[in-house]
Amino acid sequence: MYSLTQAEVAKKLDMSRATISRWVDLAQEGKNNLQLETSNNKVRILDNPHNDIELKRLTKEAQKYKNYTPLKNTSIDPEFYNLFSDEEIVEIHNDLKYKLQVKHKYVYKQPQFWDNFYKLGISPVSKANIELLEATLQDVLYLFHQKDKINLIDLGTGNGYPIKPSVEKLLKNKLLNSYIGIDISSKMLDLVDKNLQSWFPSIHTKTYNRDVETSRFGKIFLDHKSIVYEKNTGDASNLILYMDGLCNLDDRVQGLKNIRSGMSDDDLLAITFTLDTDSNKGQLNYIKDEESTMRDGWHLQMLGVDIFDCQTSVEYDEKNNRKDKLYKLDKDYVVNFNISNRDQSIKLNSGSKISTWRHYLLSVDQFQKEIAQSGLEMINMKMDRSYSYVMALCRVKY
Repeated sequence: MYSLTQAEVAKKLDMSRATISRWVDLAQEGKNNLQLETSNNKVRILDNPHNDIELKRLTKEAQKYKNYTPLKNTSIDPEFYNLFSDEEIVEIHNDLKYKLQVKHKYVYKQPQFWDNFYKLGISPVSKANIELLEATLQDVLYLFHQKDKINLIDLGTGNGYPIKPSVEKLLKNKLLNSYIGIDISSKMLDLVDKNLQSWFPSIHTKTYNRDVETSRFGKIFLDHKSIVYEKNTGDASNLILYMDGLCNLDDRVQGLKNIRSGMSDDDLLAITFTLDTDSNKGQLNYIKDEESTMRDGWHLQMLGVDIFDCQTSVEYDEKNNRKDKLYKLDKDYVVNFNISNRDQSIKLNSGSKISTWRHYLLSVDQFQKEIAQSGLEMINMKMDRSYSYVMALCRVKY
């Protein structure tokens, strides 16, 4: 009687060789009804009507398990609704549903993860920003030479460590009027205020909970120009810092317009961006550990996603010229939101990749085009030693 090798059966049924081998082992143990032929220490499967029926049964059973994908109906952590505003929850819901994204700005709502990472001192971006700011400050002081006092307005504050050397220098030269911190996270603002007060007990600080993407800053910027803490001095000028945030925005021009809306002709904006270089496109490696998974995905975890069961990666998107930190889902999810007392559910499929960090790469020409569209002009720029990052000094264009 004619028989088939395991490889021939696998090809015929479009099944894996490992599956056929397992069926043969089970047949030898009497756990299925396959009829086998054993000769020369080789096991073959008889080609007969009986085995045709049994192979169809085994294939149908295997397909049932093959096509089964686990489904998780999530219960969102109640603290999520305390941590995010109604408007932010709507944005998170819509971005997740339509863009498979939770914007990176929201990771700062729980600053301890980023604070711990920063203190490790392993981020090349943070090191570059500090060096660029210190170098740019010399140009700022030259341009502000007739001004008695400077307000340092920090958009996206972080923990305050990147601007510490510059604050120290401004205080030493008796030029700092006040520090104004603006951030999406009230907890981050508490952290930076605490740090600055511990480093510089005499410093004047004020913080505002705002989002660069959706807020305008006219009143904040203008109000602080007339609040001068030493007598016999005129109005203060504003030095506005926006470091390591522009390239994370999907609509950079709108963000720049929001900043421009509050600037006067004697104010300066120091802003950083990541250069569009082959090196920056290729630098996709990152630390794969529980801390990095938690740092960039804790908000997904609050939504009920099992982030430690996801495959994480950083990938370059050539079409959009950006890098993404991605969480590949290991199962189907139904994420159940409650928005304005209405249940809103999102179905996320197994294998979908959720982005929690999108970072665009910019050429100098592209940057200049975008700041021109926002009503600004670049008057100076500096690159870091690796030619990867730029700090540009900008002013209002009339």
